Amino acid sequence: SVIVPAYNVEKYLSRCIDSLVMQTLSSIEIIVIDDGSSDSTPEIADEYAKNYPQVKVIHRKNGGRSAARNSGLNEASGKYIGFVDGDDYVDSEMFRQMAVLLESDDEADLSVCGAKVEFLYKVDEKTAMYAQKYFDLAIEGGVNLSPSVIYDQNSSVCTKLYRRDFLLNNNIRFPEGMDNEDEVFYFFTMGKAKRAQIINKPFYHYLRNDKGIMAVQSQKYGDSNELPDSLMKAFPLILEYLKLDDRRD
Repeated sequence: SVIVPAYNVEKYLSRCIDSLVMQTLSSIEIIVIDDGSSDSTPEIADEYAKNYPQVKVIHRKNGGRSAARNSGLNEASGKYIGFVDGDDYVDSEMFRQMAVLLESDDEADLSVCGAKVEFLYKVDEKTAMYAQKYFDLAIEGGVNLSPSVIYDQNSSVCTKLYRRDFLLNNNIRFPEGMDNEDEVFYFFTMGKAKRAQIINKPFYHYLRNDKGIMAVQSQKYGDSNELPDSLMKAFPLILEYLKLDDRRD
């Protein structure tokens, strides 16, 4: 199951869903969550659902990306769970290859791939290089999730494929009402996961526009050592969760 939160992404949604219906994985469920969009996002999503039986659309009142993703988790029925934002897109081989990795390793709770950052506005070379470096992977293959491995990975949920049973058994959900929810979800999952399969290929295409949360934070904080307010709010939640699982290392 691939969960796609979509809010006012009429310019990008067709490319996103096209990349999903063209996946080489034969059995796939695509759940598009229209999060109260005011543009033509709902109509675009509904049109795909009419033409592709693997596409399901849920329309909901705007509640933010975390709430939309949680709605998708409620509906997902697949053995594995992936996430793609409605303004991004993926390579056609992504979910087949990531599923194969999990099929080959019963001990792995998730698989991980790289990403290619594509800016929709002009940035300097340093900014582009730093953004791409965040998604570059230094290791590949099956790895046990030691603290050094966990802290060396990017926190994006969109470069991961999770076992659905793993998420359900550990009651892992997205925290609603805050930005930087990926970071919280990342440590929630890594606090429980024991092993991952990593493939060093940039299957995911992450589009950066100048209105996104990462761009806004970059403009506000720049090269300073000050952390965004949203991350400061997330840290106590992450710490408390890891303490409950005795993963304070």
